[in-house]
Amino acid sequence: MPLSLKPKIALCALALTTTLAAQKPAATPRPHPFARQKELIFAEEVPLIGLPPGTIPSRLHCTEDGAAFFDSSAESASQTDLASLYRIAPSGQVKGLRRTLPISVDGPLSVQGFTAGAHTLATLLKIDHPDDAPRAEPHYLLSVSDHEGDFAKLVTLDLRFTPIRLSIFGTGEFLVLGWDEVNRLPLLTTLKEDGSILRFLTVGSKEQAELQKAEFVPWGNDLLLTYPGTTNSIRVLRTSGEDRLIPWFIPAGYVLHDLLVTGTTYSLLLRVQEPAHPKEQRLFEVSSSNGSLIRELTADPERIAAITCAHGSRITAIFKDTIAAKGEKSTPEDVKQWVLGTATR
Repeated sequence: MPLSLKPKIALCALALTTTLAAQKPAATPRPHPFARQKELIFAEEVPLIGLPPGTIPSRLHCTEDGAAFFDSSAESASQTDLASLYRIAPSGQVKGLRRTLPISVDGPLSVQGFTAGAHTLATLLKIDHPDDAPRAEPHYLLSVSDHEGDFAKLVTLDLRFTPIRLSIFGTGEFLVLGWDEVNRLPLLTTLKEDGSILRFLTVGSKEQAELQKAEFVPWGNDLLLTYPGTTNSIRVLRTSGEDRLIPWFIPAGYVLHDLLVTGTTYSLLLRVQEPAHPKEQRLFEVSSSNGSLIRELTADPERIAAITCAHGSRITAIFKDTIAAKGEKSTPEDVKQWVLGTATR
């Protein structure tokens, strides 16, 4: 049920501040038999050709068609890599993209965040002006394009808070997680496609304390607000300012590692971990309506950790493996390379 909205004092005179009242999660469903499991077999493996040297970034951004995007600047301190993006198609095809950067700046330029939406790629850029410049505070821009790197543009952000992280609604509006230096609090705001403020959103006090570590996952036209490292409910955010909570119920002792992009299907895929053993991850499928446990998806622990995207019934993972020539068996002497493996859930 949509949350009631209560007026709040606006942090910006141009903004409409909306309060999303806290909801009570649905009652805990009856325990499900834990024996229900499905093994994932990554039988289809294709080599990834055209990747930049080095390791695959730990943070890949998936879209509902199964494509994975990553920002090579996240793994490099080189200024020349700021424009480099890569797209990995579900087929394993790798394509390099070039993000649009300002032609001239009067201070250091850095990438603060990158995200992939249903139709759009967006990068949060920061320009640090010299101390003697007319404008001393940092200047923030959004570099925006489609999934092929075309129709690129730069959007200037005139904000009275520090943007930290961003995501994109399926309708094209932006969601920005920021920091209000005056009140010493994190905040959420939605922006129009031109960068102007649409409205501010607030969450419950429990979530407020953990908001800086929140992650966003595209879900149709909406976004899912998640809290890795916790058992907090998943919050569905809409540009209208309405939302709802999805509690999730799995065996006790685990916290959320991340939520895989799946599209607006009947279920969500949660990768979880024990707090004391973060590398020992498990994958659970839960209902997207009430969070009840459907089943556990099992595989080699390294494969579970390597899963990148889910789209429909297909799950893809990126890991190192040996692939022999067509018609031949692999041997211990074969060199391992990055491959994309596909399994069916």
